[in-house]
Amino acid sequence: MAKAIAATAAARKRAEPDTTSIGKQKSREDAPESAVVQSLQRQVANAFILYGNYKHYHWQTFGPLFRDLHLLFDSLQRKCSILLMSSPSVCA
Repeated sequence: MAKAIAATAAARKRAEPDTTSIGKQKSREDAPESAVVQSLQRQVANAFILYGNYKHYHWQTFGPLFRDLHLLFDSLQRKCSILLMSSPSVCA
């Protein structure tokens, strides 16, 4: 009986994840120098530039297509804004 309990305990210990190694791996992936983090930061920066450009073009349109272009850039700017604000890193 004692052998069965010891074997079950040993099997349970093997099945449990090593939280220390998982924590180290997680913190390595979240580090600012991580390739994933740098790529995401670049994408957020590009989205901010796109948002600024849409806002600029929204106000700088003129001519016979003013209304259509004004509405187009306004809708694109709003979509970009929603996308940026749904990002957890931007809202934090």
